[in-house]
Amino acid sequence: MHLDKRGRNIVGYAIVTFLIGVGITAYFMLQQEEGGVSSFSHDIAQEGLREGVNQYRLGNHERARLLLLDMLQNAREKRTRSMAALYLGNIAFQSGDYGRALEFYEQSQEADKKNLFAPYNAAVTAAKLGTWKRAIGYFKKTGNLEEEFPPAALLHANLYYGAKRYGRAVELYRRTDDADDLFLYNDARALLKDGKRL
Repeated sequence: MHLDKRGRNIVGYAIVTFLIGVGITAYFMLQQEEGGVSSFSHDIAQEGLREGVNQYRLGNHERARLLLLDMLQNAREKRTRSMAALYLGNIAFQSGDYGRALEFYEQSQEADKKNLFAPYNAAVTAAKLGTWKRAIGYFKKTGNLEEEFPPAALLHANLYYGAKRYGRAVELYRRTDDADDLFLYNDARALLKDGKRL
């Protein structure tokens, strides 16, 4: 099956949206594992954040944006502000306002340094803008995320591929123990771009 440019863009957006959603879910799971669940559970119980997240998930982005902006400006808890900024970044990203998305992701990480999905999403966004060096810089702030979240390992390697640093991309594609067909395909492409034979 061959996709035209529009089809590839739709598939690309779907993949990015899926990865962002998976990232947020993993963030919640990591918070629970690190013992942050008691304060986080109390924080998430705030009606504004909960309603904003629900509206986001339902696709009511304008309503979600208003609720999340209120939480970003008025919440006491840093994690609440971080999650509000993260979702606001996702809304901006989905509407194509990538510069604003980066601002929100930066605010998200500033509010909660443990929120590794803020720099992850910022790396995805910077890559979308074609600013590969900046994307790599954001990714470096994700700590050990790629060990616990396989799509992060693929993104890491893809960022170096996008920056035309094919040798480093090959190293990263081969570093994972869970190399599936996508890793192997990208590894082969990077080898060819680097002038190596398979």
